[in-house]
Amino acid sequence: MEKESGQSRAGSESLPTTPGSEAQADSGQAGKGSESDFFYVNAKGEYCFGTKCFSLRVKPGAGEVRVVVDRNECGEDAQALVDALFGEVVKGAPTVYETVSKVEPK
Repeated sequence: MEKESGQSRAGSESLPTTPGSEAQADSGQAGKGSESDFFYVNAKGEYCFGTKCFSLRVKPGAGEVRVVVDRNECGEDAQALVDALFGEVVKGAPTVYETVSKVEPK
């Protein structure tokens, strides 16, 4: 008996490329962030965590988590990580989510 596969998702090859100027305009810190520069809310209302090189973005209720990598901002030392990450994503590798602890409010 043949297994039915899960929901069909677009691979990176079918996703449109974001022009650099559009990505840069969206990368600014439009909202309130944390004490560090790693967390911010952008103009689209997405919660963002990361740097100019690599960031994770999620808009509550939108149904997707976006990984944004700007190879122009990463530098040579990060290229191996970027290549490995997207190599696994393109192959459809499962994503594992881990949390070690919960931050308690002060």
